[in-house]
Amino acid sequence: MLLDIYHMHFYKSILKVLKQKLSILLLKEVNRRIDALYDLVGKNYEALNSRINALSDELSRKIEETIKRVDAINDSLSKRIDALNEALTNRINAINDTLSRRIDETNKRIDTLYNLLGKTYETLIKQETTTHSK
Repeated sequence: MLLDIYHMHFYKSILKVLKQKLSILLLKEVNRRIDALYDLVGKNYEALNSRINALSDELSRKIEETIKRVDAINDSLSKRIDALNEALTNRINAINDTLSRRIDETNKRIDTLYNLLGKTYETLIKQETTTHSK
């Protein structure tokens, strides 16, 4: 019986050591798996970061291209607006010149008519005066 107690105690000790060893092995396995997951997450993060950087570069390039296109359109529109503005200014100036000439001609005609009217009036007055004096 003493031997059985001794064996039991021995088996318990062995079980305790085995449990400790198993715990250590399990912890090592868990740590190994955690490290593997951490490495995988790190690699996925690097891949994702690389893709994000590539997309960012592509978007930046497309934005620059769009800015260049918009600038080209703005330049083209600006030139067209300037050309239209110049054409309209020239047309308005031509109309103003024509109107000024016509106004000047009309004013000259009015002056001529006033002069003729004045002469006619003077003639009528002279005729009236000579007719009454006789």
